[in-house]
Amino acid sequence: MCSVSTCVVLYKKANLRLSRHMQKPSYHHGNLKAALLSVALDHVRQYGADKVSLRALARDLGVSQTAPYRHFADKDALLAELAAEGFNLLAHALQPATQTAQQDPIQAMEQAGVSYVNFALTHPEHYRLMFGSAHFHEKCFPGLDRTTEQSYDAILQIIEAGISQGVFRNTATELLALSAWSTVHGLASLLIDGLIDQSCVDDKEQLMKAIANTLMQGILTHPA
Repeated sequence: MCSVSTCVVLYKKANLRLSRHMQKPSYHHGNLKAALLSVALDHVRQYGADKVSLRALARDLGVSQTAPYRHFADKDALLAELAAEGFNLLAHALQPATQTAQQDPIQAMEQAGVSYVNFALTHPEHYRLMFGSAHFHEKCFPGLDRTTEQSYDAILQIIEAGISQGVFRNTATELLALSAWSTVHGLASLLIDGLIDQSCVDDKEQLMKAIANTLMQGILTHPA
């Protein structure tokens, strides 16, 4: 049987081991950045972009208040990273359409429109950050600028293919691209914000194709 002092020492050691075992998981260099982005996206979903704070993210992840600053200079830098992530996802979603642009630019344009709206419906938090009024849009983030251009270039490639083949009107490429983007962006925004009565939309896919077809009538050389 142990003495009182020995029992106290053993108890303290056992308690120390238990407390270490029950500590929140630490995020080592290499995965903290990904964890911050993931939790930040949850905060955008729940509270809106304006309410995101690096302190709150650190608290939720169980890391020090200064830990997030090893990866992001401030909240705007983190939100810009999320927006860039969204533009990468959008570019990936548009890729199948751009790959068919030379074979059939009309089908490619319709496919791009449907893919764009589907992206917005699948990733509404990313979408709102990409095109919202968050303050980070007023700053310069090279990574964000680069990914934004990649997404827009996908639409330009389809327009250029259609013009070169004589199926799209031979007018300013940028103007046609802006017309296409405005149409699909407007529909996407209305859908994710719930401004279109869902009871009137039995088939979103058919709605998107119908609107894409209406858009095509405005840019085709010989509309139907």
